[in-house]
Amino acid sequence: MELDKMNIEKLVDYLTKEVVKNLNLDVEKKEKLLVIDSKKDNKEIKSDKFKIVYLNDLEQLNIDDFSHMIISSFTLNQLANVSMGRSDDQITSIIIEGILKSKSIFILNDGVEYHKFKNTSNENFYNMIEDYEKNIVSFGIKFIDEKDIDLIGGENKEVVKETYSIDNKIITESILEKMYRSGNKDINIRNNAIITPLAKDYIRINNINIIKK
Repeated sequence: MELDKMNIEKLVDYLTKEVVKNLNLDVEKKEKLLVIDSKKDNKEIKSDKFKIVYLNDLEQLNIDDFSHMIISSFTLNQLANVSMGRSDDQITSIIIEGILKSKSIFILNDGVEYHKFKNTSNENFYNMIEDYEKNIVSFGIKFIDEKDIDLIGGENKEVVKETYSIDNKIITESILEKMYRSGNKDINIRNNAIITPLAKDYIRINNINIIKK
């Protein structure tokens, strides 16, 4: 009886080690995704596809170890500097190096601090901010929602596709702005969709191609 108990314990111990070993192998197989946060407390990013690596946890960064990076918090000062090719802190330096090395760079919409001032800011001042955003989008940087992180890279190009479809009956400026910041300039809409006057202006100013389906 004691012998059977010992054998069972050994079997359980062996199986446990094998499970842990396989789990570690799965993690090692995952592509690494660098998360850059200007705050000391990292915003927790969840992904089934990527091994999440936080900049704040690294003793030394080698950007060549990563194909993709996400900026989880982004300030107006950082936007202006990257737009003009200037680096004045660690984050802007990493972003500019990433652009020069053709890395995939994404900014989380929820982490863009200045977006909350859109409805209160002086209109001309916010137009200047939007011009900065257009610049960095032209550099290949994309704005995404956290739920779309697992769409980055690989065979699924949904997050970076060139044509985007909107099924709304009414097309507003805010809808187009979100699509444009994600790098989409060719947008499919319903044939009978209504485009608001502000949305029409946004289309004209940003040279967005509207395709009616």
